[in-house]
Amino acid sequence: MKKRIDELWDRAAETVAAYPGGNSNYWQTQANFMYKFAELIVEECAGVVADAVEGREPASTYVEKIKKHFGVKP
Repeated sequence: MKKRIDELWDRAAETVAAYPGGNSNYWQTQANFMYKFAELIVEECAGVVADAVEGREPASTYVEKIKKHFGVKP
């Protein structure tokens, strides 16, 4: 995984570990982790797009900016 994705993975894991009683139900803990990880990725993507919009960049640059942000090759 790329560095930023690793960081988000760790944040999701830390958040799920903080859920009360999260360890008592493995499937619920796993679902909580997946939802949190997805939420963090969406927040990151939205931030990249918001910055591009604020900078009045063409929409065609958003895909490349998001890939670059996460270290994903085009």
